[in-house]
Amino acid sequence: MKKTLRIVALAMVAIMLCVTLASCAKTLSGEYRSAEAFGSYTSISFKGNKITYNSYVLGNKVEAASYEGTYKIDGNEITITTGEGEDKKNETLTFEEFEDGSIKIGMVTYNKVEK
Repeated sequence: MKKTLRIVALAMVAIMLCVTLASCAKTLSGEYRSAEAFGSYTSISFKGNKITYNSYVLGNKVEAASYEGTYKIDGNEITITTGEGEDKKNETLTFEEFEDGSIKIGMVTYNKVEK
């Protein structure tokens, strides 16, 4: 009886550990930039579940094409949420992370900015 109870207890601990690890959402940190062409590029900064997207043309930030929001990575997809209330928008794009530290969101590859 004690041996059976011990096995059941160990199985429960293993199941709880798997559920806990599976529920941990993938997060990124730091700044990533797309390739620059003629002084134009985009940058994405991650901190916790927050995302800041900035667009630059000829080295100048374009406010109309920049935003802040939250993000969630689920497997090979990233969902970015911006706005609140009636202005709230969700956009889901493909997501890849590479061994060199770069990431790909949709069709754009971003390299980690080392500070």
